Amino acid sequence: TPTKDRIKLILNVEAQKALSLKYDLVTRGIFYAARMISAQKGTEFTKSNYDDIKKVYSIWICIEVPRNMEYSITSYRMAKNILFGNPRKRFRYDLMEVVMICLGREETANTGTKLHGMLSTLLSRKLTPKEKEKCLAAEYDFETSTELEGELRQMCNYSDLIEERGIEKGIKQGIEQGIEKGKLTTLIALAQDGLISIEEAAKRAGMTVEDLQKLITD
Repeated sequence: TPTKDRIKLILNVEAQKALSLKYDLVTRGIFYAARMISAQKGTEFTKSNYDDIKKVYSIWICIEVPRNMEYSITSYRMAKNILFGNPRKRFRYDLMEVVMICLGREETANTGTKLHGMLSTLLSRKLTPKEKEKCLAAEYDFETSTELEGELRQMCNYSDLIEERGIEKGIKQGIEQGIEKGKLTTLIALAQDGLISIEEAAKRAGMTVEDLQKLITD
């Protein structure tokens, strides 16, 4: 610490592609932090020695965020609020903290802190591993090494793999949907021409007769 004291902290760092989810991401961070506290029983403290609990941080790096949250850092923590009286005893209550580090568009990265700039460089989709290494060394005092370049290249390869899998999945879904749509169109045409019954067409399409009739009417 700045006062040269040795302390122990437990950190959880998460990278989150988007901030807008079906649930509040801060709530998830609090849940993670609470789990890290309860998980210390039997490792950091035993029986009722709760004073041995170590402070935990749940740190979230959010890449895609709303414009009004770009390049911000927000901390959520426990705080004392005296409702009445003037208690003098000091208690150790500051045991968990959630930190949301929001990034944003690369072209506006210079509006944030030095940490934002470093993370934006590290996670950039535009820069090559060599360009990242050069920028990290020149602007953020990273020590250049073969190991660093290898890790940066691995990060880029992993991101490309995720993107490729997403594209492949989309193409596969599109083909499957196209085949199903073509099959359904053919069955409707056969039923309309009287070549097969409406009941047979519905059976082959895996639909009810009512649903198929509605499609034909539409």
